[in-house]
Amino acid sequence: MVAIKQFKTDEGQVFASIFSEAGQSLLMNVCKGHGGSEQDFNSVIKFSLAQMKHKKLKYWLSDLSEVESNTVPDVKSLLDKLVIRLKGSQLKKFSLVSNTSLGERRHLENIISKSGVEFKTFSNFAKASEWLLVPDLESKEWEESQIGRASCRERV
Repeated sequence: MVAIKQFKTDEGQVFASIFSEAGQSLLMNVCKGHGGSEQDFNSVIKFSLAQMKHKKLKYWLSDLSEVESNTVPDVKSLLDKLVIRLKGSQLKKFSLVSNTSLGERRHLENIISKSGVEFKTFSNFAKASEWLLVPDLESKEWEESQIGRASCRERV
């Protein structure tokens, strides 16, 4: 995992760090503490999507579990812009880690699903990573992988 960039608030506090793992075609955002302004969050989203496009990454993991929810700006506006941006992306799957309620997370899933990107929310990082990066044994990706092909040859 390679650190790419940090985003800071006007007060100089880091609120978002961006990491990339090309081998897994993954971009990861980790946001902490007091969130930035709506413009700050938009900058993180724009930068992340630009990185995914430039590096041809297919998976995005965003961890907002340590963001104080009362500091997040206009969520509806951010989500509307995110859905529009995701529609034009090459992204396959997007997972979000959040400490919000299950009902709030399901609401996010309903909104983001309009983008056409496979999206799911989780309350912990491990489950979000697993869903995002570990293919189902019966999925096309598994069969096309080097390991999947080797497993199929061994069974024959």
